[in-house]
Amino acid sequence: MDITQGRVCRKCGEFKPASAFFVTRVGTWIGLTARCRTCFNLDSAAFRKSAAGRIVKKRYQQSKKGRATTRAYQKTSGAKQWRKNTMRGYRDKGWRKMWHYVERKINAGEIPREPCVSCGSTERLCAHHEDYAQPWELTWLCRRCHGLLHAYRFRGVENLLPSQVAAFAKGRDLSTTDSATPICPAASA
Repeated sequence: MDITQGRVCRKCGEFKPASAFFVTRVGTWIGLTARCRTCFNLDSAAFRKSAAGRIVKKRYQQSKKGRATTRAYQKTSGAKQWRKNTMRGYRDKGWRKMWHYVERKINAGEIPREPCVSCGSTERLCAHHEDYAQPWELTWLCRRCHGLLHAYRFRGVENLLPSQVAAFAKGRDLSTTDSATPICPAASA
């Protein structure tokens, strides 16, 4: 059988035309990959989601070539449009203005930093606002707990209190914490 007509995919076992495969070059030899494009893309997506794939991605992003690629992409019109659309929601909420305002007050010493209300850490603290209309109602969270709070809220855990983040992340019974009501489904069962 002539390989230019097509071949059998090693992964799915189907015969497909040559256009369904990537072209590969090894030295002077040119041929088709063993897996079809569909199987190759599925395997690549699964690898990117794995722990090893995330490590490879992080190493690339921190490399000289990765940083250059990121900088080049950020200058494209698509990236600028994405940032504009993404930041529009923050501008509408007054997030950027409030962030700069609070940052100036913290740096001037007018607002003292306090330990994280969730885990008690004093490292890498963030001032969290529940409502941007009330700038002085700050909740101090470490960067980890602050990220977890927003991640859980993004996934639909709306009534999670800042003081419950660390316990919720560890799967502990939230009824033993100092907050009002338990959020964790396992805690209420």
